[in-house]
Amino acid sequence: MALWRRKLFEPFELYSRAARQGLESRNPVVVIPGVMGSRLSHPSTGHCYWGGQKAGFAKQDVGDEARLICHPVVPGKGLWEVEPMLRPDGVLRSLELRFGGIKMCMSTYAPILKMLGVGGYLDPLQKLGKKDLDYGAQAIGTCFEFPYDWRVSLDQNAAHLSDFIDTVREFVAEERGDNEDVKVDIVTHSMGGLLLRYYLRYGGEILRPDGSAPPLTWAGAAATDHAIFCGTPNAGSMNAIKVMLEGLKASPATPTYDAAVLGTLPAIYQLMPRVRHAPAVLSTTGDVFDGLYDPDAWVEYGWGLGSKNAYERLKILLPEESSPQARRKHGIEHLTKCLDRAKAFHKSIDSATDIQGDVSVYLFAGDRYPTPRQVMMTPHDTRLKVVDTGPGDKVVLRSSALMDEREGVDYPRLLSPLSWTGVTFLSGDHMGLTRDRAFVNSALWYLLEKPRGNGIEG
Repeated sequence: MALWRRKLFEPFELYSRAARQGLESRNPVVVIPGVMGSRLSHPSTGHCYWGGQKAGFAKQDVGDEARLICHPVVPGKGLWEVEPMLRPDGVLRSLELRFGGIKMCMSTYAPILKMLGVGGYLDPLQKLGKKDLDYGAQAIGTCFEFPYDWRVSLDQNAAHLSDFIDTVREFVAEERGDNEDVKVDIVTHSMGGLLLRYYLRYGGEILRPDGSAPPLTWAGAAATDHAIFCGTPNAGSMNAIKVMLEGLKASPATPTYDAAVLGTLPAIYQLMPRVRHAPAVLSTTGDVFDGLYDPDAWVEYGWGLGSKNAYERLKILLPEESSPQARRKHGIEHLTKCLDRAKAFHKSIDSATDIQGDVSVYLFAGDRYPTPRQVMMTPHDTRLKVVDTGPGDKVVLRSSALMDEREGVDYPRLLSPLSWTGVTFLSGDHMGLTRDRAFVNSALWYLLEKPRGNGIEG
């Protein structure tokens, strides 16, 4: 066969030489998934209540299971003072479910993990010899999954991420047999990017009890060499508003969870868009809705935990409380804490400050599909109507990924509090971005072949 007619080159051919680098010449990689991208299991029984095989999900109408999958509603305590019972138990690679009698395998984070396998990165606990993952005996201990509890506030998860990365750095330094300062490369998808943004700025310090940010130290940036963001809703996503009002509908990959269940999860509020970007208008007036983070508005209009429909759900979540009035009071208190924490979290990561240190920050974002830009909200109605769309990945707008602040500003160049080293636009949908050839090749270039320093030695 003529050379010009050979098959197309695949990533394992392009990066096989670079993949055989030993641990001494490349950084360990930490993979952070998006919302609902980590399994949640009971630490005592090992039973999986989110992300288990064969529809292993907690049922919202079974009292004990509902209380496990929801964030605890504890009156009088801050969100950071309450720890859910379930623990993160690995990153979702795929979900094997039965839907209408048909066996289905829903791909989740397998594409990213396979990409790193193609690049020679392996979980240190994996055995060599698996197809497409065996790149030599030196290619072990270089890829680490960071599963996290995607229900709790992201600043709390940043504290766990900081401890995790410190452990990784110590492990790699010991494997190398020297005291050289080890830096990590981090690959994130969706919500994982918000967690990473906070970690880069504040390391493992959580928000203070009054909601103010800790000192800006860039401690996370000091430990990071490359940070790769893929499909991150840096300015929020309309999908967060949708599920907070309408709930999560049953699908081949997920069960049904109503708005009251999701309304207990602090991190979901942190996915909502910023009011300054005019994400919603009221049907009654046509004006921009400025009460998105106002608990009084949620109560007045009967949304989420502010809805009277939350009565029965709160009865399951608070079985020790016999009074409907008390249960409603506790639900509104929890709603208020979640909204306040979301505002504080956004403020902590949105301030325009130049990154300190040598970390390189790359963004991959979708720009092909019509994506909700603005919705119409109706008091006492949980249904949303999309009234405007923009380019994105169906879930995250291009402008949100960029954190574009040009709304109402006559300026041709990007205005953003985030300083990107490089930006690549892709044509896939939200989950498809991780399978896009441009993402795979570019990410592997940054992780494996991009020169360090001036790129020339000797």
